[in-house]
Amino acid sequence: MIFDKFIEVPFLLVGCLIFIMFFLKCIRQSKIKQAERVSKEVAERVTLIEKELSKDKSDFLKHISHELITPLAVIDSTIQILETQAGINNEVMNERHHRIRQSVSHLNSVLDNTSSVEHFENKTVRIYTVKFLLEGFVENIVNKAANDLSRCEIQIAASFYCLADRRLLNQALNNLMSNAVRYSKINSKVMLWSKKTIEANREGSLIIISNMLEAEFKPDTQQWFKKYNQQQERLVTDGIGVGLYLVKHIAQAHGGYIRCLTTACEVDWKVEMHLWLPDNIKGEW
Repeated sequence: MIFDKFIEVPFLLVGCLIFIMFFLKCIRQSKIKQAERVSKEVAERVTLIEKELSKDKSDFLKHISHELITPLAVIDSTIQILETQAGINNEVMNERHHRIRQSVSHLNSVLDNTSSVEHFENKTVRIYTVKFLLEGFVENIVNKAANDLSRCEIQIAASFYCLADRRLLNQALNNLMSNAVRYSKINSKVMLWSKKTIEANREGSLIIISNMLEAEFKPDTQQWFKKYNQQQERLVTDGIGVGLYLVKHIAQAHGGYIRCLTTACEVDWKVEMHLWLPDNIKGEW
């Protein structure tokens, strides 16, 4: 009996050892499978990111090419006309020169927007805010952004001031005005006005730009603020699709916001862009 028990002990030890080895093997195989699964998921994620980056790059190159070619073609054709028409009158000359200036301004705006977006995304933007009168500042922007000044109406008090980074606010308002003029209904007015408001117990400047948009359905304005988005309500798309995306970043960097409100008006849509900037932000960010 005692001898039999001595024989059973090694067998129990061997059995336990086999079980432990089998258990460790299962754990090792499980970890290998888990590692393989994680590795596969990482590889798939990297591939997806590469595809998204490639698509972004492709979209950007496509849009930027279109935006560079069109103004350059205008400049080239205008210069050719000026060279071939020796007896051209002052009115036509002024109109041609105006087209050249606008095309050059458009190219500069495209390049500035692209550069600013890169700086914002890389968090390398420095903001210097100053207090200044808004009326003359806005009039200068409208003069550059609008082909026909009679279509634009500005309602800003001479004493109305704003606190902002002048360079960045110039970019934001230029993009907003250019879009309002570009996408507004023919012969309709583009309105711009401002007022002081309180947001979250902070006083600030609210700048509103309004225009009439021809669209069959209510526009999805949330899409307008996405990168490389182009409005599809028109048969011809313009811009590289970073203007409003940049405006959103500029507003947020100031501690403010940009919102878009739409109201149905018979067959058209009234579009209002609300850009709000606080009056109590620091002088340097």
